[in-house]
Amino acid sequence: MLKKINALVFFLLCCGTAELWAQFPYFESFKNSTATDVVFGPQANPAYLTSGQTDPINGITDPVGDGYLRLTRNTTNQTGFIHNKTSFSSQFGLKIDFEFFTHGGGAFGVSADGITFFLYDAAVTDANFKIGGFGGSLGYAQYQPGSVGAVAEGVSGAYLGIGIDEYGNFSNPVEGRQGGSIPGTEPDGRSPNSITLRGKGNGNALTPDNYKYLTSKLTNDPLLPPEDRFDIRTSQRRPDSTHSEYRKVIIDLQPAVFPATGYFITVKIKIGGTPTKTRTLINNHYYSQPAPAQVRYGIASSTGFQFNYHEIRNLRINTFDPIPPVAVDDLGNITAKNTPKEIKILDNDTDANGNNTIVPSSIVITVPPANGTVTKDALTGIVTYTPAVGYLGPDEFRYTVKDVDGAVSNVAKVQIQVSSIKPIGLPDAAITLINTPVTISVNANDPTKIDVIVIADTAPAGATVVINPDKTIKYTPPPGSVGTTTFTYRLRNGDGLESDPILVTVYVNSPPVANNDIEKTSLNQPVLIDLAGNDTDADGTVNKATVVIKSQPANGTLGPPDALGNITYTPNTGYLGADTFTYTIKDDKGTESNIATVTIAIALVPKIGVSKALVSVRTAISGTFVVRFKFTIGNYGKDPLERISLKDNLAVTFPGTEVKIVSVTPSGTLKVNPNYNGFSDTELLDPASTLAPDIKETVELILSLNLVSGEGTYQNNATGTAYSTLSGLQTTDQSVAGDKPDPNSDGDVSIFGPTFVEIKKGPLYIPEGFSPNGDGVNDFFVISHSQGKNINLDVYNRWGNRVYKSTAYKNDWDGRCTEGIFVGQDLPVGTYFYIIVIDNLDKSIGYITINK
Repeated sequence: MLKKINALVFFLLCCGTAELWAQFPYFESFKNSTATDVVFGPQANPAYLTSGQTDPINGITDPVGDGYLRLTRNTTNQTGFIHNKTSFSSQFGLKIDFEFFTHGGGAFGVSADGITFFLYDAAVTDANFKIGGFGGSLGYAQYQPGSVGAVAEGVSGAYLGIGIDEYGNFSNPVEGRQGGSIPGTEPDGRSPNSITLRGKGNGNALTPDNYKYLTSKLTNDPLLPPEDRFDIRTSQRRPDSTHSEYRKVIIDLQPAVFPATGYFITVKIKIGGTPTKTRTLINNHYYSQPAPAQVRYGIASSTGFQFNYHEIRNLRINTFDPIPPVAVDDLGNITAKNTPKEIKILDNDTDANGNNTIVPSSIVITVPPANGTVTKDALTGIVTYTPAVGYLGPDEFRYTVKDVDGAVSNVAKVQIQVSSIKPIGLPDAAITLINTPVTISVNANDPTKIDVIVIADTAPAGATVVINPDKTIKYTPPPGSVGTTTFTYRLRNGDGLESDPILVTVYVNSPPVANNDIEKTSLNQPVLIDLAGNDTDADGTVNKATVVIKSQPANGTLGPPDALGNITYTPNTGYLGADTFTYTIKDDKGTESNIATVTIAIALVPKIGVSKALVSVRTAISGTFVVRFKFTIGNYGKDPLERISLKDNLAVTFPGTEVKIVSVTPSGTLKVNPNYNGFSDTELLDPASTLAPDIKETVELILSLNLVSGEGTYQNNATGTAYSTLSGLQTTDQSVAGDKPDPNSDGDVSIFGPTFVEIKKGPLYIPEGFSPNGDGVNDFFVISHSQGKNINLDVYNRWGNRVYKSTAYKNDWDGRCTEGIFVGQDLPVGTYFYIIVIDNLDKSIGYITINK
């Protein structure tokens, strides 16, 4: 009893200060990819959470949310630890348990090293925290390898270390460890399969009280009955508590009764099975060292030449003997006659382990009220007191509550005064359509429902308010109004007292308008239809996610509407014709629209075919090339086609050339686009072009090409597009070389490919004469295939006088004299001498005759 009084005094003292410790109970599953306030170490190859991770040794991946804290892998010379930033009060003692999984094992049937769970002074900051030595010290105590040389420090500010030691060195007084079980069960002093306690320590001093040995117990002690013996290491990870290799450690730190200090320490191991068995290995070992006021925990492990996986799950920390919550009286509650009263009875109740540990569903009414009833909300802990009909005066009830540990509070009382005060009402809200009355149950949500009548108070101009005998109100909004309108009413009780005005808000809504939709698709092809895209709402917005199908299509199927108001319609296989279905949609106020009809036209697939043939390439007298193409455009479908389009991009086809359109000549019902130039306008046909089923027409295209840079083989593609006059569906085809859009004469126009054009310049040709007589034939001195070359031309008469000169000749000399003294410009008929220099490199001389 003295322990309980001391704990309560401590709790009351702490109520005036900020809490410095964690809220009990503490739980960390280590199953997820993160753990709150847990620090992982060491810096290189630290301990880690396996959730979603693949083990590089065995290739096994732990599912997300079903992982473990892995301190070491199943390999040599591993170290791993965690420590937690959360501080725990040591005043009430601690109850600790967690599952551990030591499995895998090394060679020769030996495994190592072990796991320590330790507590250290919370005054040690994270920056100053140091883990202990590993090897046989298991990350807790100081460590001197080989018992010579430098000594590694132990855990900073350590209070208590519990070793779960499969290798058996944690209890061995070697390597700097102070005290131990002498002799060990092995010749080298080890005691495998042991649970060992070591005490407080700090630094690396080799003094008797620094991390000193407290006690140890073998799990497979030969003195135990065979059925009570077990190994720490198991063959595999066994999380199922019904399996014999399941292991869980339970640690109790029971505070010693004043004036004694420290704890009585008990360590138990739960072994799996049906049922499970719990073995007490260390029972009430007295550890007199006073604990720091606040402690933190850590867990460490290591491997050496021998090894194991060392893993942890489901750590729980709680006070050893939880303090029950304190229920505080709730006084001064007032309610009106016949009016329920909500009372937050838990708001002033407290729990030493943290107020969030009080369980609202655990409220028990130990003494009910004499003049009313009480109901409880198990989620919030709010209780509602309802006085008996007509009762006036005081009333009282009593209750208890539990915390998460099941500790029951004291009995607290709740007092209520039921008075004849004005009734209490709460605001109401409703929605109606334009020019449509709405009936509102205004009293349904009011705290005062009994022995009251509803009376009218205020209303907007043009509106009507009718009070019905059942305490509802029929409200008719002002004619034509849209949006928010309000009115008020009052409650009057049997004593003649009236409530304050109670506001009713009515939203007058104009319903959304669903507009009919028309869509089209081809044979056996689904189509996505935007139902909500053309629907409107005059006073709000359409909620696109509220489409409701009112009638199904007769000749197809519908997918579910999506959140954007789209739906997929799939026609029945082979069906051609029209199909319909209907739907409604709601606005943001939840008002449903009219019924709209969706009509879908299912038609045959239109099919256009295009081919392009190179007819000829010839060289003009001017040295340019004249190229003639013939396009064949065919309607291979059953629907007439309109808006025939034929596009040919010459800029892409003939780079590095000068292109001029000589002519475009369509046949039949195809119409030419007079603006076609092959560059800025690549469309050869006018939109008025049409094509009947099973009809082919042609388009002749003649080009003039001037090779500006180089020569070679060019390839060209054209694209044809058209629309069915019946369904409006589009068809497109890319040209194939030749005269037939379906090269195999099977109606398959899917074959496509470029039409090749080879443009090559011939050798330079200088004529022996020309006749500049104005008849349009040979009126100029033309040097063929001279495009792209720089020509220097000098012409002399028979007396050696130069009569014509050009340093950049362009095939434009018409027999006129431009040099020296001459009478008239036209040179007389005769023979002349010329000198031609090409690109300042090649020189040609000869004679030319002018005839007229």
